[in-house]
Amino acid sequence: MIDCIHVCAPIRFTNLRRNEVKSTLSARSVRTVMERGTGELYLCTANDIQQRAALLLRDVHYVIEAHFDVTDKAAPGITRASSRTLSSAASSGGSSIISPASAAGNFPPSSVGARSRRPVRRS
Repeated sequence: MIDCIHVCAPIRFTNLRRNEVKSTLSARSVRTVMERGTGELYLCTANDIQQRAALLLRDVHYVIEAHFDVTDKAAPGITRASSRTLSSAASSGGSSIISPASAAGNFPPSSVGARSRRPVRRS
C-alpha cells in the first residue's frame, strides 16, 4: 500500500504535438496484392495525416513510501520480510513491479533504488 508520495521537484507541464498517419495497411490487403501480383500498397501521408496533442508532466521526481500487507491469500512461504527483500532488489536494480502510466509508453519511467535518493525538504 502507498503510504506517502513526496514530490521532490516543482510540478511542471509541457505540450507535445506530433503528426500521425490515420490509416494503416492491413495484412489482408498486402496478401491480396501479393497473390494477384497487381495493386497499390502505399499510403499518401500528405492526405492522411492527423495531429495529436498531449499535456505531459516534465522533469518528474517523486519518492513513494509504501508497505506490504501479507494476507491469507498469499502463497505458502510468502512473508512480509520476503516481500520487502523482493521489492528492495527490484527497486535497486531500476525495475518496478507496476509501471506508472506514461504517455502510452513513449516515455518509459525510470526508477532508482529506495536508498539512493532522499526527498528535498522544503520549508
